[in-house]
Amino acid sequence: MDAQPNRFIWHLDVPVTAEYKVYARWTATPDRDRNATYVIAHDGGESPVTVNQQLKGARWNLLGTYSFTRGAPNHISITDQERRRRGGRQYTADAGDPRVGDRWETR
Repeated sequence: MDAQPNRFIWHLDVPVTAEYKVYARWTATPDRDRNATYVIAHDGGESPVTVNQQLKGARWNLLGTYSFTRGAPNHISITDQERRRRGGRQYTADAGDPRVGDRWETR
């Protein structure tokens, strides 16, 4: 029987109901997954965003703009489910957040 996938979740404490730009950050190395999938849970449901973690490392990468409601169970997650299924490479869960530095960025 296959083990459950590993999952990392960033719970978002949204200060004001609004649209926010969502960013993620990772280290880019040749052993990283080319199909790492972040899932953004927002007002419209859950949106998967696939990125190549062999590229664009050590910087904030825009995943998209989403509406979040203050007090709702907003979050960003990443799992290794696809990597396990494909027998692929590692993924990294360095950072994911709708803020840049200490300020919230709204659209």
